[in-house]
Amino acid sequence: RHICIIACLAVAAFAARAQTRATIPVMTRLVKLHLEAEMKLANAIDANDRAALEKMLAETFELREGGEVGRPLPRADFLARVTQAPAASRTISRMAAHDHGAVRVVSFEVEENIGGDARRKMIVDVWSSDEDAPKLLTRYEAAIPAR
Repeated sequence: RHICIIACLAVAAFAARAQTRATIPVMTRLVKLHLEAEMKLANAIDANDRAALEKMLAETFELREGGEVGRPLPRADFLARVTQAPAASRTISRMAAHDHGAVRVVSFEVEENIGGDARRKMIVDVWSSDEDAPKLLTRYEAAIPAR
């Protein structure tokens, strides 16, 4: 009888241990699609490629920043800002993409390093759902405080 109890406890412990193993994240088709679009956008910014950026941004594009969310930065001002900025190395992580019919909402963290100055941001981009030539409609971004 004690052997049966010990065996049951061993099986329960093994099952509990198996359930706590880490899962491997799976990249969805939408995340893959928008990771490529975000990298294309970042590469155009780093290359100061205004023509490529103009093709990717909707005519009504605006940037809304955390501390100034009530004062959107229009497309022309965004283009002027990013095409004058120095190139950065970037790491995108924790991306999620949600399809809402006419638009797709993509959120992610980005860590940028510009000349040794590292900073992290949370970004939420709203893209048109045209898979052949998606347009960035609105970007919301906020700095993530240093840990």
